[in-house]
Amino acid sequence: MPVYFRTPSRKRLHKMNRRQHKKLHLGEFQTLIFGVQGSLHQAADDAEAFGRFMDELIAYLEVNDFGMAGGGDCGDFSCLFQKSGARSLGETEKKAIISWLAGREDVATLYATPLVDGFYGDDGWENYSETYKQAD
Repeated sequence: MPVYFRTPSRKRLHKMNRRQHKKLHLGEFQTLIFGVQGSLHQAADDAEAFGRFMDELIAYLEVNDFGMAGGGDCGDFSCLFQKSGARSLGETEKKAIISWLAGREDVATLYATPLVDGFYGDDGWENYSETYKQAD
């Protein structure tokens, strides 16, 4: 892996100034993200139900100033979430999104990743280790 993709050591990070932290998204400028993976109770080919679900999710995210990338269908969807603007996600924002998703009756399963660095997160965003809702 090239050097510029690795998180700098504490010693190197301490030697950098604020401008370098901002340019490299380090320290107070670190961007934390998390991902979710899940499925809906509807049939996997029910595009209308999935469209409604995504529209409601996007509306919720816009109201709360979150950004999202992802997609899928009723049988399997996955999304990455981040805070819009220069701020980073925290545990409270993550819990808010998870509780909104888990509280929906049409969501059958829901798994999430821990918060990871959006720029230097290596493989952490692919580890859906947290289970919030399982199919009956």
